[in-house]
Amino acid sequence: YRGKVIAWEYLAQMYFDQNKYTEAQWFLLQAQEIAKNKGFKEELAEIEYLLASSKLADKNFKVSKKEFLTANTLALAEENKYLELAINDKLTEVYWNLKDYDKAEETYNNYLALKAQLFSDKN
Repeated sequence: YRGKVIAWEYLAQMYFDQNKYTEAQWFLLQAQEIAKNKGFKEELAEIEYLLASSKLADKNFKVSKKEFLTANTLALAEENKYLELAINDKLTEVYWNLKDYDKAEETYNNYLALKAQLFSDKN
């Protein structure tokens, strides 16, 4: 089942790259369902991030925001700082498009702090 989840993520990426967001979302939802049912918790944050990214690309900002926030909660639970960084980057764009400039600034500052933390640890 884990292989099927990964395969569906790859298929979703292929459709996403072709700007076929509905098709990409379908494969991601299938992957999400299996990941939930089989207890593959480590896959859920990434799937949620990909779903949110496809909604952002499709300009569905309200749904994208909800999914990025869910992905962020999951990434925090996993202590996946790199995914948190990516989420904050995209979430800044979502807030900007929703004209919530205070949240956009807050999220961007979170992004900068995470980036500094991640890349200063490497030195």
